[in-house]
Amino acid sequence: MGTSEMSIQVFPDPQALSQAAAELFVHVARDAVAATGRFSVALSGGGSPRLTYRMLAQSPYREKVAWRKVHVFWGDERCVPEGDSRHNATAASEDLLNHVPVVKNQIHPILCYESPETAAREYDSLLRSFFWQSNDEL
Repeated sequence: MGTSEMSIQVFPDPQALSQAAAELFVHVARDAVAATGRFSVALSGGGSPRLTYRMLAQSPYREKVAWRKVHVFWGDERCVPEGDSRHNATAASEDLLNHVPVVKNQIHPILCYESPETAAREYDSLLRSFFWQSNDEL
């Protein structure tokens, strides 16, 4: 969607919002795979996207995404231990990634083993490497 096509949409409840987000995810994923052979997505943390993630993990949405062509990244992370319920990758895995056939090495979590600063530098390097290399391949 170009900037000239942007609009604000208001939904009556979280269910309707999540359904619209799941439909948009499917649409954008299909277009990306058709255009480039893959779909790269940055997931969000917190509670807001969790219903959307659960919807994407179930029919009919689950079958509409070429999960083996999806690369998953995060837009943010809390530097808490993996497995902690506040860890964005843990929540996304519980609600979505453990329930779809995404290739495990195509899931790129932010790893906070040392410090937030180290994690940010390492993730920056991962993103630059992935998208630089990927653009060279296209």
